[in-house]
Amino acid sequence: MPRQKAQPQKKESASNLKRKADESSEVEEQEVHVVHPFEAEPGCEVPRFNTKIHFHSRRFVVNVVLHKIPDNCIGLEPTDDQFYMHTKKFTKKYSLKFDYPQNMKVDAEACTAEFNGSTLTCTFPITQIMDKETGKTLRKKQKTSSEQTPAQAPVVTEKPKTKAAPKKKKQPAAQGNTATEEKSKTLELIEEVAAKVDQTQKRKVENEKAKEKFFQEKSQKAQEKKEKKIEQRQNAIQKAKSLKDKEQTEQKKQQELAQKPFKASRVKFSEPEEVTPKKKASPSKAKKTTKK
Repeated sequence: MPRQKAQPQKKESASNLKRKADESSEVEEQEVHVVHPFEAEPGCEVPRFNTKIHFHSRRFVVNVVLHKIPDNCIGLEPTDDQFYMHTKKFTKKYSLKFDYPQNMKVDAEACTAEFNGSTLTCTFPITQIMDKETGKTLRKKQKTSSEQTPAQAPVVTEKPKTKAAPKKKKQPAAQGNTATEEKSKTLELIEEVAAKVDQTQKRKVENEKAKEKFFQEKSQKAQEKKEKKIEQRQNAIQKAKSLKDKEQTEQKKQQELAQKPFKASRVKFSEPEEVTPKKKASPSKAKKTTKK
């Protein structure tokens, strides 16, 4: 079988690459930043506002809420390092002043401001900004003349063809290593979180069981106390009843004895006999008896 020749991969043009990069970066182009303003000037207030950085188009946008304030009373005095706005000419006085984030520098002269009656939008072209990941300052390249533009464009496109080819082969390995490291880190974090969740669940279950035991013992003790009290009450009631019964029986006996009549006994008492004194014999009779 004849071997099929490998078809050479078509190299995409620089314009197509730029267009794809633009499309992919449109989604993540905007980034909202929280800016901490300076204190308001005496007699003024800080209005509501928000800031956005457009990295792809290199623009910094500031939106300030100013309800029912005329255009003539709004004062805009920004610089390359700071933003400053005030409404001192109007009765409702605002003042907003803050530094640009990430060591940003802006072309204040090229600022464009729009006011629709409620919000003031100011857009500044970014000339310098610091990258969060690397910490390097990124500056915008300035074009001195129109003749340098065609010379610079091919230089930028030719460099990736010669020097970027070997780097592309090494990039997947580095990316793979970083991806594996990130995956391992994420797995470790997930395991730690799962272990913590399991521990918390076990603690909750143990606490619930301890609570159930405590309440059960408490209820048992309360029931025992109730039963003891009931027994004591019943015993006291029985004793009181027995005492009452005894008293009633004694009272009945006394009543019966009181109701019966008293019967005199038929015993005859012997009367004492009267003793008669004996007469003394005369001495003549005594003598007669002796003679006989």
